[in-house]
Amino acid sequence: MGGAGAVFWMWVMALFTASASFVESTLAQLYKTRRFDTFKGGPAYYIQRGLGSRKAGMVFAVLFIFCFALSFTSLQANTIVDTVTGAAATAEMGDEATLTWALAIILVLLTGTVVIFGGLRKVAQVAQNVVP
Repeated sequence: MGGAGAVFWMWVMALFTASASFVESTLAQLYKTRRFDTFKGGPAYYIQRGLGSRKAGMVFAVLFIFCFALSFTSLQANTIVDTVTGAAATAEMGDEATLTWALAIILVLLTGTVVIFGGLRKVAQVAQNVVP
């Protein structure tokens, strides 16, 4: 619900996030490096090259690895499990805890077998089919 105040703050956040996205994309283009027949870049590269601090770029890269492994993936898994258990509770399909564990095991097996052990080509194929 929220009313007019909610719409106002959505527009304010949209302006901030659009600005941040524009700056990040611009920096990525300015500080990318060519290696053989491809380009390398990203936040760690433009922190290193733009700020002139290799240590800051390395710290960012290491922190991002831990953040991605622990926060982003668990957020996605939590959203999937919460959505399915919510739908199952609406349909009155049994014990929520059992369903949560079953979904967690299914997600681990799917991720492990289909994506991780399949190599980079399999990751690209799964992403191509899953993402619209």
